Order: sequence, then structure tokens, then C-alpha cells
Amino acid sequence: ITTTAKGGSGVKVSRTVIVLPKKMATPKSVTTKKSGSTVTKKITWTKQAYVSGYQVQYGPTKTYSKAAKKFVATSKNALSLSKKASSKYYVRVRAFVQVGGTKYYGAWSAFKTVK
Repeated sequence: ITTTAKGGSGVKVSRTVIVLPKKMATPKSVTTKKSGSTVTKKITWTKQAYVSGYQVQYGPTKTYSKAAKKFVATSKNALSLSKKASSKYYVRVRAFVQVGGTKYYGAWSAFKTVK
């Protein structure tokens, strides 16, 4: 946004305004496919307009402690992850916009439980 002062002084002020993505809805579905000790999880969510991508996080606890993992998906609304079999995972997603080299994140969705 650029504004010019009144009175002919020629002073201009420029400011950059970054609009953050809105809070994501809970992931629509998480499907699981098991092959031996490896489990593939396909996570799908509702796309948002005007975002650069999505960050997906999953972990064995609701607090998303150090054991939690984060993955980036660009402009799709699905991500497949391969993982060793475990009893329960919690999955959430958030959108981001990228301006220059900086990513600006929206709020995390509520978590979805996966067995």
C-alpha cells in the first residue's frame, strides 16, 4: 500500500500488508493402508483459496511434543505418509502464504484421531 501526503510535499509512505490464511477445518479424512510393519496414511483436507501451501503435523500425543513430525504440501489437498505401525496418531493441518522467502502461517485445525 502506498500513500502520498496532501499539500504537494511529495512524501510517500509504503507499507506491506500480509493477510494470513484463515483457520483450517479439521482434516476431512485420514485413510490407513497396512503393508507388513509399514502403514501409509493419506490425509485429505478442504483447500483454501490464495494460499501457497499447507503444513501437516502428526504425533502420538495431543500435545504434539518433540515426537511430532511436520510435512509441507504445496497446493494439493492430500498428503501420503509412510510410518511404522502404531496404536494412535493425532493429525492437524494449517495453511500458509509465502512472501519472498518468509512463510506466514494461519491457525492450526482441530486434530483428528487416527488408529
